[in-house]
Amino acid sequence: MFTDPLVLWLDASDRAPDSWVVNDTLGVMHNVQGKNEQAIEHLQRSVAAAPQRSRPKIHLSLVLTDEGRTQEAIVYAQQAVKLSPDYSYPHYALAYALEHDGQIDAAIASYEKTIAIANADIPSYNAMGRLSVQHNRIDDAFRM
Repeated sequence: MFTDPLVLWLDASDRAPDSWVVNDTLGVMHNVQGKNEQAIEHLQRSVAAAPQRSRPKIHLSLVLTDEGRTQEAIVYAQQAVKLSPDYSYPHYALAYALEHDGQIDAAIASYEKTIAIANADIPSYNAMGRLSVQHNRIDDAFRM
């Protein structure tokens, strides 16, 4: 019996090293632990195993952004948006990457798209408000 979820997923990885689900889960778990290089490695495997799925691309985009690799992150997020245009999470990942790349107008537009799809997306509301205030767009901050 496994008592540590990471040990369980590492065992699953030994048994199914090419599983997109296993690699995606391990990537997220490593990211939570601050082990982003390991996270990126697993998430890249997940993307390679399931190029038609948006979830691994979203997770990879978020980790790459955290690592300052925003141009790569934007590409993966854009791919995820194309795969799942009616799902808010790819738009959030794109907005997050664009924001960290300094593309503020594009980031705000992506956060707005996230909110349009999922009205209760609190992180997007927070990011839009923060960006609006930081960039002297006070009217936009109150419009939300």
